[in-house]
Amino acid sequence: MRRLLVSFSTLVVLALVMARAENAHAQDASTAPAADALFQSGKAAMENHDYAAACGRFRESFRLQATVGTLLNLGACEEKRGHFALGLQCFRDALSMLGEGDFRRSYAEERLAVLKEKVAFVRFTFSGDPPRDLRLSQDGVELGTSSLGIEFSLDPGEHTFTASARGFTPFRTTLVVAEREHREIALLLSLLPKSAEGALGASPAKERSKLGPYVLMGTGGAALVAGAIFGVVVATSASEVRDHCDGTTCDDDGLSAARRGKPYAVMSPVFLGAGAALVGAGFVWLKLSPSTRIKPAVSASSPSAGASLLVQF
Repeated sequence: MRRLLVSFSTLVVLALVMARAENAHAQDASTAPAADALFQSGKAAMENHDYAAACGRFRESFRLQATVGTLLNLGACEEKRGHFALGLQCFRDALSMLGEGDFRRSYAEERLAVLKEKVAFVRFTFSGDPPRDLRLSQDGVELGTSSLGIEFSLDPGEHTFTASARGFTPFRTTLVVAEREHREIALLLSLLPKSAEGALGASPAKERSKLGPYVLMGTGGAALVAGAIFGVVVATSASEVRDHCDGTTCDDDGLSAARRGKPYAVMSPVFLGAGAALVGAGFVWLKLSPSTRIKPAVSASSPSAGASLLVQF
């Protein structure tokens, strides 16, 4: 199954470059040796039937120095690879660069006529003004919105087309086209329901908002545990003080226990109070948060969702 290797927009850019080929004498002369070496290497690869390498070298040679001869060879190379639509575009652009009396016109016209019988044609249509961020693609290659309303060629076989825009249901369809077949795809986009569009944007925020109360309660719980541990240390130290001190004096163990327990006697109530406050605040926050669960939006590819783009032939 053949696939279109370049997007229509890429070919348009290529055509704009080629339209300036008649002014090739103004190009940097330093690129000429490299362009010629690539061209000769491409011809050698063609003779060895290594068409993938040949096409790549012709394409790079043309990038360095846009000449009609290189473009004609690239078209012939793509035709040998079975990329009829790309070859057709090369010969069509070469014809636009050739003068009326150029002997190469007959060859380009001949190949153009042959390839027109080997490709299919597709046109996207849209009623009204398309969305600004409309994105079209063919076989994973993005097409510009300028391709709307223009019939472009593609190789026979199976092709997948997609269209999407913010706020509209996406669409995907696969078509099988034959040689000389003309197909038209009418794009009719449907707006997403407000609830579905809101759910897509609101769901992560809802999840984040529900995380806050649990963080507060978790922190408060940790503070309560720490306060309780400090309280145990204080109680243990107080017991030792009672054992080693009388009403007026303490031995060394008693003094050590008193010093050890003094800071924890302050920290324990502070941690217990702060922990209780955090747990309480988290509980109140959780109770006041909306309890409605956001349902995920139905996938636009689901049969029950309906098609956002109607394909008519």
